[in-house]
Amino acid sequence: MSHVAYTGQKIGSYFLQQGASRQKSTTVYDRDNTAFSTLKPGDLPWRELLADAAVFHTSGISAAISQSAADAMFEAIDIAEQMGVKVSVDINYRKNLWQYGAEPRATLIRLMQKADIMFGDAIEFEYISDKRPVPFDAVSADYPVDLEGYAKWLDEFYQLCPKCGKMIIGVRSQPAPTHHVLTAMLLDNGHMLHTRLNDITNVIDPVGVGDAFSAGSIHAALHFPEDGQKWLEYALSAATLKNQVPGDFNLSTDQQILDFIKQ
Repeated sequence: MSHVAYTGQKIGSYFLQQGASRQKSTTVYDRDNTAFSTLKPGDLPWRELLADAAVFHTSGISAAISQSAADAMFEAIDIAEQMGVKVSVDINYRKNLWQYGAEPRATLIRLMQKADIMFGDAIEFEYISDKRPVPFDAVSADYPVDLEGYAKWLDEFYQLCPKCGKMIIGVRSQPAPTHHVLTAMLLDNGHMLHTRLNDITNVIDPVGVGDAFSAGSIHAALHFPEDGQKWLEYALSAATLKNQVPGDFNLSTDQQILDFIKQ
């Protein structure tokens, strides 16, 4: 914890009203004057922090909090690139967080173009491209996914972000608050891979599923760098298991995720 920077007036928080029946979940963020929102370039010794790192991970949320936090994030990315550390980006567009005047789409595209590894869900890819996503209205695991449509859609992003060798998209259908169907696709240096569909009929808590997917992706990138299919299945399995865990964090072990893949 020696490099933690103590700044701001408080720790950031958010308030979540869980969805039920036909009521969607609602989130209210409290980020003003927080430690992260007041972060600025020069506050953290990035070269020391990244000295033994394989991957530097950041997200669209980091860019959305404040201009100074966004500047600090791009400072870290530039240093990571200079040091040969791979840059991992979760697009993670949260409309309610962009309050300081930056244009979200332009900032996120700039961030994406820095990525070696990038992931997001279909809604975020839709926002960036300003194009309707490929339909995914699954209510069970036998839904026929339009893989050709997704391959074409992802290839457009690949042309926009040629540095990005691994582009992962998570896709989710929500027939009900407690019933979700998940799948994922990976454009691996132009080669399309996909997973099966995971039909979850007893969702306990979907908060943090995207983070579990991202964390699973990074873990798999470090442990199965040459096996894109296993990488993708690991990320989706981590996200699937998170739906059964209450709270923000995925508590599944590496072995539990590997066992789930075998099932």
